[in-house]
Amino acid sequence: MSKYIIIMYTKITRKEEVELVSNCLLAFEDISEWTIDLSDSDNVLRIAAHTEIGSAVHHSLNTAGVKSTLMEVFQN
Repeated sequence: MSKYIIIMYTKITRKEEVELVSNCLLAFEDISEWTIDLSDSDNVLRIAAHTEIGSAVHHSLNTAGVKSTLMEVFQN
């Protein structure tokens, strides 16, 4: 069971950017699942993880060229 839910706003608009996100998130073994809501105006990325990795994911995405803003980290 995941202990943390990480919410990020993104500037993702294209399929290629979703693939970039997928490749970045593969590096984090603690992620149990993730989704991107492209129908939302903020293109929300929701990550379920076993540890609090919000800042690390944010840095990884921005380094890869995917603009994101870490909005909230919830602990279950």
